[in-house]
Amino acid sequence: MPTTGPVLGSRAVGASSVALGAGWVVRHATAPTVRGWRASQAPTVTAGPLRSRVVGSGEGALLLLHGIVGCGAYFGACYDALARGRRLVVPDLLGFGDSYRSEAPSGYDLEAHLDALDALVEELGLHGPLTVAGHSMGAVLALQWAARRDVEVERVVAMSAPLYTSAEEGMAHVRGMGRLEELMALDGPVARTACAWMCRHRTTAGWVAAALKPHLPVPVARRGVLHTWPSYLGSMEHVVLSSSWPAALSTLADAGIPVELAAGAQDRVPVAGRADGLAGQYASVTSRTHPTADHDLPLADPAWCRRLLAGDLAAR
Repeated sequence: MPTTGPVLGSRAVGASSVALGAGWVVRHATAPTVRGWRASQAPTVTAGPLRSRVVGSGEGALLLLHGIVGCGAYFGACYDALARGRRLVVPDLLGFGDSYRSEAPSGYDLEAHLDALDALVEELGLHGPLTVAGHSMGAVLALQWAARRDVEVERVVAMSAPLYTSAEEGMAHVRGMGRLEELMALDGPVARTACAWMCRHRTTAGWVAAALKPHLPVPVARRGVLHTWPSYLGSMEHVVLSSSWPAALSTLADAGIPVELAAGAQDRVPVAGRADGLAGQYASVTSRTHPTADHDLPLADPAWCRRLLAGDLAAR
């Protein structure tokens, strides 16, 4: 009889673990962001400092740029269909994914990211008409890099773009998303400690990330830990929270390059109304809203995003 208490306690813990596991499985299996994703089997190459998936052939190319603490695998196999008649290039950005070991002597600032993309396209020989698209941080990079290469770029698509007019606005916006987002997104002891632990235990950290994010495909969640504190902090401070994007947008407008800003109606990262305001300010800017998606728009409705990237959404 003295063992009854511990036995009952262990049974309760076991039952709770089973319930949590079952809950994860159900949420994972039913998540739209998981059901529409599968891994691409396309080959990857190293060009410049970036490891990239390259699909298709022909003149012209489409570049797809992922968000912070993400990787090119975020854009699953369904996006490979966009390579028809052109090349599709999906890099792991500087300091992230399979490019996380890439050194950036001057730090992971905006110029370092843009220089890495320059090296990528030069080594791959991409000099035809280019469409550059990005999600979240990748959307900001898409605008900035397109402005740098405006002679070669014919179109820009920015999804879920964090277009903040100052670092202060960006930090206030992050704080408004919740306490956890604030702790993990900004430079502080919690974020530093978490990142240091991930660097020491990447395999375990990958499985922990998958457990904490049942709404993501497991390979995408696991690869989200492939970065370092310098690459994360530099990208957050100098890209996500940068206020230099208005100059890039003005350059693109002066060049007459179409820019499409797209986001989900439930996305809390973009500033409400900013895309519509920019569309009213610039004739070359179009604002589109997905009726139900949140910040994971490219995972939530890849068919909608493919139409957007292919230029078919306007026709509909």
